[in-house]
Amino acid sequence: MGRVNAALAADVQTGPDNAMYLTCSMSALAQNGNDGEASFTRRPLVLTHNWLVVEDNEENYCGGAHPNTEVSYATWDLKTGLRVNLYDWFTPTFRKLIDAAFPASDADCRDAERVEDDWMVRLTTTGVAFTPVFSHVDMACTDDAAIPFARLAPYLNASGKASTAAFRRDMGAEK
Repeated sequence: MGRVNAALAADVQTGPDNAMYLTCSMSALAQNGNDGEASFTRRPLVLTHNWLVVEDNEENYCGGAHPNTEVSYATWDLKTGLRVNLYDWFTPTFRKLIDAAFPASDADCRDAERVEDDWMVRLTTTGVAFTPVFSHVDMACTDDAAIPFARLAPYLNASGKASTAAFRRDMGAEK
């Protein structure tokens, strides 16, 4: 846990070295005469005896045409204290699962999803969620492609099968 806490604390800007808000505010004032806004929130989404899934949400408006929003996720193996790359759990053919699970019925959103190569991935209590990293113009299309564990099973490699079984045991879903 010490290793995880140290890693989570390492990138949180604090003290006099945190000039992000000041820089943002000065930029917004120079561009439009209004103060800027900046926030960073980190929260646990899933916490079990052996697993932690964290969401980071950074939002700012420092001037310009629109505010900025960035959401990211991290999954931690609390036994080893290491961050887990969930993509390492999958076989190469799993992308078709994302396409099938993406909930958008709008044709423009479907088109944006089909060409998107950048996806954030995280464990959920019922499976794995994939969230597209769209450009600002397609941001309204951002929805999770949530895939239940049972549906993922054929697309998991040996490591993925062992890890999801361990996670599900921690969640009480698998004995």
